[in-house]
Amino acid sequence: MPHRSKRRRTPRKIGLAPGTLQIDPDAPKPRLRVIAYGPDALFDEMVEHVDALKPLIEKFPVVWVNVDGLGDEPMLREIAALFDIHTLALEDVVNMNQRPKVEEYPDHLFVVAHMAMPESATLDTEQLSIFLGHKYVVTFQEGRPGDCFEGVRTRIRNNVGRIRRSGADYLCYAMLDSVVDAWFPILDGFGLRLHRLEESVLSRPVSGHMAQIRSVKWQLLTLLRACLPLRDVFAGLMRETHDLVQPETRLFLRDCHDHATRIIEEAETYRDIDTSLMELYLSSVSNKMNEIMKVLTVISAIFIPLTFVVGVYGMNFNPEKSPYNMPELEWAYGYPFAWVLMLVIAGGMVAMFRRRGWLGRIDEDPTEAGIDEPGGVQKHHIDPYRTE
Repeated sequence: MPHRSKRRRTPRKIGLAPGTLQIDPDAPKPRLRVIAYGPDALFDEMVEHVDALKPLIEKFPVVWVNVDGLGDEPMLREIAALFDIHTLALEDVVNMNQRPKVEEYPDHLFVVAHMAMPESATLDTEQLSIFLGHKYVVTFQEGRPGDCFEGVRTRIRNNVGRIRRSGADYLCYAMLDSVVDAWFPILDGFGLRLHRLEESVLSRPVSGHMAQIRSVKWQLLTLLRACLPLRDVFAGLMRETHDLVQPETRLFLRDCHDHATRIIEEAETYRDIDTSLMELYLSSVSNKMNEIMKVLTVISAIFIPLTFVVGVYGMNFNPEKSPYNMPELEWAYGYPFAWVLMLVIAGGMVAMFRRRGWLGRIDEDPTEAGIDEPGGVQKHHIDPYRTE
């Protein structure tokens, strides 16, 4: 079966005014988690009201507000008013069909990415919206359990690396780096899955292989839809047209750009392998059918002369009327002779089929055929006395 995302998409109404928020009625209510920090201070707690964010923004050098859930329009608009988020950007936040992109606003950058869900049994993605300002990073998630930022949170809590000594742009880089790195284990899983599929198709193709191959194909397309535009996102963040990203951070973003390129190249390679597997499966099924037809044809060919012999001796000629009318019927060994004749004919045909290679295989010396034993590579014998 083709891959389908588990995410429920609300049908988009046509003709609404720009900035209109179409909230999914089944979307969970927002939960605010704030991580505010500096080199020597840390605040990491859940927050009930948006008003509690103002003193934290004034006190700490960097504030990360994570909004987990999009089911409360008044709260979303309150957050947008606090951070001066444009209504068009907020509209993109609640619409779950945005392609990864980066947009520049006067006071902040708006970044959309798709991250892989870590607890999902099949490939499923969640839209991540990031707003990067001078002192803050605001992220919006759909509200499903789990994300790929636990490593970033651990580094902030334990003051590991340079994250507590850097600005909001480095925090944004660390989050995007986690999004990209989360795709590598999924790619490894695709490689292992395709390897096992190839071995299974080569050994014994069954009808279920086609569904598995198509499932891998659709999941790889989902991965490419998430990662192909992400490369352009990093290219946009590395541009020097805005001062929200420091030159030191652009060096790290270049590494993310390289990782995204590697993911895209590997995914495209796996997609080509998947296409080859589909052709291999169809070829294997065709070869299997040809083998069956060959066996049936050989059996039919063996029984054709036997049927002829039986038909001849089944004719109702009276040997008493003429000595030429089926004289074998009066012979004491006529019946055993008929059986021996049919067995000799059948055995001779089987031997001829095997000698011609139509039935089974004939063992031959690989050196006589000009083929090396280990790799099956054609040998090129050069005669030193040969002249052109």
